[in-house]
Amino acid sequence: MLLRSNRLKANKSQESLADELGLSRVTIVNIEQGRQKIHIHDLVKASEFLGVPLMEFIPNEKGKIMTEADIFSKITSKFPEQSKAVKLEDFVRSTLLKH
Repeated sequence: MLLRSNRLKANKSQESLADELGLSRVTIVNIEQGRQKIHIHDLVKASEFLGVPLMEFIPNEKGKIMTEADIFSKITSKFPEQSKAVKLEDFVRSTLLKH
């Protein structure tokens, strides 16, 4: 749902997002409707393509958008070697490159 609302705010079509991510439009539909999960590297690409901060796509348990600090502290506990990253985007990129 967050992907769809951010895609619409950016005035992008499902087709253009699918092309950017190298996915099918059907896959985008399934992700937007919650029937399929999106890989973190595709979420990073979508964030850049739509011009939306990555944290805008990650809700907390109550459905509200988490702050970057909330997300960062949750994730860095699983990847302590990247905990020195300055921003969440830097952390995600360094994590993706190592795994």
